[in-house]
Amino acid sequence: MRYLATILLTLACLAVTTAAVFLAIDGNLSALTGWYRFEKGGSLFESQSSNTLSKANWIRIEDLHETIKCEKDAYGAWWITEPFKDRMSQQASSAILQFTQAARLVDTLPLNNTTRISLREFGVETSPHRITLKMPQGDGHTTLARYTLGSVAPWFTASEDGETMLPTTYMRTDFYGRDKRIHVVTGNILPLFKDGLRGLRDPKPLQIQPENVLALSIKNADDQLLLNRVSAEASWNITSPMHCAADNEVVNNLIKKLSELKSPRVQNKQDIELPDEKLATSIRLQLNDGEEVTLHIYPAHYSEKDDMMVQLATCSDRNAVFSLQAEPRVQRSGQFSKLLNAAFELPVLPSSLMAKIKTGEAPIYSLDLPLSFNELRSRKFSNIHPRDISRIALRSRYSPDNLILLMIPGDKKSQVDDLWQFSLGNKPYAEAESSVVSALLNAISEVPVDGFVADIPFYTNPAKIINLHGLDQPDYTLTVLPRPCAFRSLLYGVDIPLIKDREPAIYYIKRVNEPTGDGNSGYWIGWQRGSASIYKISSKLTRYFSQHEANWKKHQVLRFSAASLSKLTLDYQKAKLILDYDYIDESWTGTLNGKDVSPNINPHRASHYLQTLQKLEVQQWLDRHDESALRALKKPIFSIKLDIKVNKINEQSAVILTDSSASNIEQQLDYQSSKQREENYLSDQNDQTSSDMRNIAMADYHVIKRSYTIQIAPISMRENTRFYARILETGELFIISNHDALSLSASVLD
Repeated sequence: MRYLATILLTLACLAVTTAAVFLAIDGNLSALTGWYRFEKGGSLFESQSSNTLSKANWIRIEDLHETIKCEKDAYGAWWITEPFKDRMSQQASSAILQFTQAARLVDTLPLNNTTRISLREFGVETSPHRITLKMPQGDGHTTLARYTLGSVAPWFTASEDGETMLPTTYMRTDFYGRDKRIHVVTGNILPLFKDGLRGLRDPKPLQIQPENVLALSIKNADDQLLLNRVSAEASWNITSPMHCAADNEVVNNLIKKLSELKSPRVQNKQDIELPDEKLATSIRLQLNDGEEVTLHIYPAHYSEKDDMMVQLATCSDRNAVFSLQAEPRVQRSGQFSKLLNAAFELPVLPSSLMAKIKTGEAPIYSLDLPLSFNELRSRKFSNIHPRDISRIALRSRYSPDNLILLMIPGDKKSQVDDLWQFSLGNKPYAEAESSVVSALLNAISEVPVDGFVADIPFYTNPAKIINLHGLDQPDYTLTVLPRPCAFRSLLYGVDIPLIKDREPAIYYIKRVNEPTGDGNSGYWIGWQRGSASIYKISSKLTRYFSQHEANWKKHQVLRFSAASLSKLTLDYQKAKLILDYDYIDESWTGTLNGKDVSPNINPHRASHYLQTLQKLEVQQWLDRHDESALRALKKPIFSIKLDIKVNKINEQSAVILTDSSASNIEQQLDYQSSKQREENYLSDQNDQTSSDMRNIAMADYHVIKRSYTIQIAPISMRENTRFYARILETGELFIISNHDALSLSASVLD
């Protein structure tokens, strides 16, 4: 009995040891017990309570010819380690892991039906792909999944949402024991292996994030182009072959294309004879972590094997040669290529969509990469943003009157907008039309560049080149003053900017005429003082260089607040309707020929009439001595007189609303035309600005009274679509629309 107990204990120890070995190797004990009972619809390798497959860091893939082993590094990237070392396609590694994790059992074929002949159809022995996944455990690895893929099954199954139909694949797995059955599982990753296991190599030469690139060097046999930027948010600059701004959109698009560049075929270096490296274009990218990677692209040639124009390329961090598609294949192959090329040139669809039709997708062609200086340099004539401009001066050799535009800054807290004023020929400043000024500001910052006339090398006196192109005597001289620095500090009692105020930008613009058989034609050229290039610019900038006063005057006839209106007189020749307005009560009273007609005043019509006056705009300003207008306005069909009262305040208080350099304080106050704004000013806010505003509103200031009379007459008896108008007190003549004239002639009485 004692020997029997010893034998039983020994057998038990052997059983436990064997189970432990199988558990360590395969992660389960089914190899001892035989078949594993799968449930239809259940996952084969990933249980719902765990996520172990996400820990996989080792993959082995075998077919009938070769074996490839892959490992994941500490940064999460997968690399092929055998039979060669190269980066693995991240798309392929993700697909294998996701397939293994999501594979659900659809059906299991009975063993008595799986004969040797039928096995060929299932593909698990004739064209198998055996995949093994492992995870680290201790000093070694433990297996997470092992299976053999066969052919694609002819069935589709519904996904969990019941809407999407999933493909299925034949599979056999011995991970759970000596199981010879063939299963049908969801998913299909067989297209990954269509080019053999070597097709698992990463087809993208560069594995970079575009925002991490801080410097770019492009070198060929003739020259070298250097670009850099301080951070991912900063602008790109070209430092060689000359200092100038780069086109940020083009440079960022180039880096994005480089990061997405794919090769149809990847080969080992030892299997390819490369041309002389001196013929290659080298693209070196410096990343924000200090690392560098260089891509060499060799001249294009026709490859019979690929049946297309290709460019061989190598990457400094990979031992591989990439065959990059240089241009669309449809331009090079097919007996109907000429006919196809002609058809695709027809402007039927957008070019981007046509590219997809030509190739079935929209690949990146290596010959389309912008790698030259002229392609990457900035094509912006000016780099100043509209919101940064505070003053503009325009001098023209066509007119003795210089134009000056001045911006009066507003206050966001007080809801006061910026105000632009203009002066022509040293005349007093007047309010400018905001839409016209905005058009000029946008034109300055976004003027298209049609080409480059000449470059001025660094450390070269530009006078000779400037004189050669006639810019020493320009047609226009445009001076743009940026806003002063807003960050200031007191140092030893002296007010200094924390950041140096920017210098004004000065532009010289000239028309170049070219004689032709039909007469003279030409183009505009421009140069910014201190820049490195003379540009050929579009006339979209010079069209805004008007030096006529009527072009800059504000379109709004009068600017006043409802609170400042005290009396409104409507003269229809036969009788005068005098209306008194109480802003606090928002009420109207009035007399007609000395008779009280207050009960007959429609308050809604009266308020609409007041709003029409506030919004009244000029269609066209006229000369003050326009004979036709003066003749018609001798007998106006009706007139409107406004009596306005405005509190006068000192300049020290006025700075709260606008800049103290404004000449018309009344105009500053009238600029707050909204009742809501004035109520906001008087609201109880705990800041110094609001406190000062309340003090101004409650103070007993001297009242300034103003009267404005608008006279209106038709342009002619035949034309009633537009009307002449005049402000009697200032003598300003203008034209208003028929709609506005009819609105002002309407009655406010019931």
